Amino acid sequence: MNKKIKSLIALYLISCFLIIINSPANGADSKLKFNLQIHDSSSWSKLKDQDIKFFAFPAFLKPAGREVVEINSNFSKVSPASVQQGFASLVIVGNQYVTIGGNCFSYFTGSSSCDSLVFFSRNQGQSTFLELKSATGLDQHDLFVENANSFWGIRYSINPCKDNQEMCGGKNAPPTVTSFADCEIINFARSGEVITSWSAAKSLSANEILWDFWKDDIYQNEYADPFHCNSIDVNKTSKRVLLSMRHTNSIYSIGMKTKSVDWKIGGNSDSDTSLKPKSLNSMISFGGQHDARWVSSNAITLLDNGTNTERAARGLIVSVEKTKYRVLGRFEDPTTSRSQCTGSFRRFNLKSGSFFIAGWGCSANGATIFNSRGAPIVSIALDPLANQQYFQFINGPLVALNSVLSYRVYPIPIKN
Repeated sequence: MNKKIKSLIALYLISCFLIIINSPANGADSKLKFNLQIHDSSSWSKLKDQDIKFFAFPAFLKPAGREVVEINSNFSKVSPASVQQGFASLVIVGNQYVTIGGNCFSYFTGSSSCDSLVFFSRNQGQSTFLELKSATGLDQHDLFVENANSFWGIRYSINPCKDNQEMCGGKNAPPTVTSFADCEIINFARSGEVITSWSAAKSLSANEILWDFWKDDIYQNEYADPFHCNSIDVNKTSKRVLLSMRHTNSIYSIGMKTKSVDWKIGGNSDSDTSLKPKSLNSMISFGGQHDARWVSSNAITLLDNGTNTERAARGLIVSVEKTKYRVLGRFEDPTTSRSQCTGSFRRFNLKSGSFFIAGWGCSANGATIFNSRGAPIVSIALDPLANQQYFQFINGPLVALNSVLSYRVYPIPIKN
């Protein structure tokens, strides 16, 4: 790698892309190496000095390699040697960050059950724990803070197959499977008590689950994971919940007052709530999508991983018009890499206009910034050869986690 590229990477890391926590093991002395690809040098030269930074933390690497941003789930310290859940949602509320943590355990790969919310200041001050009561068991995939006394999260509640055999796969369920993980949306107060909840197992048919598409991914040891919810967002105007389910390849809009699905996009399209494409050009299908977000009362963004398809990962903007949907924008991974899991796609606004950042998740690419027209500006990724000594997984299905720059990449405006 020549000196010019090295200096560009250093400038990139320092000025824009990564927030480096002030810890002796972190920051400028990071052992991790990155590859930078500038797609539009003119746009990049204007963007890099803007008031925006990003949280990105490759927490799946071995401890010695966790040196960009690694914050343990207790948030008692920042340390590259912490052994914690490899991902967690992160929300900014005023001068604090909020995440899900405390005492956590996992039923199966990709699940967690935690007993606390953790609040910590943006200048790395002391953390505060909010231990949950009836809302305990939160999954770390996502968290939405509506206000100081209203929080929204996801919970994987475990139920015996005998209570609902269809959620375990019916007659096709492996004999070792004895329980299934329901996907629950829960709205809870600061007291830790549940205000209201919604159950996928009680509200959706087992026909929603794409058993053939996901095959063995749904079954792990004695558990069936028929839904695998991975993101939740609440529309500030309509109060409708936007829910992403990996194992149905679908995005759902849910009215919590009626506990009913308003509409869905993706997956099996034969349900009454399935939206139709407004035109052939707008027809889309998902493969293990993540990070569905409201951007208005009738438009959403999401990352379509393209998992188990021949497609590269992409960000999408989709509008909903009565019974139909329309694709407003496609943001293709310029490296054409495939994404197996995790990831994000977020809009952020600057004085110079709107931009988007895609965190590609379990992919050879790390993250890409796009302009509002869908043209890539710059991409950054972990160097797979230079960082090989920090890889946790030498072979097997989890190898893709080695290259994850961040479970999600969070754009954070800089407050002067």
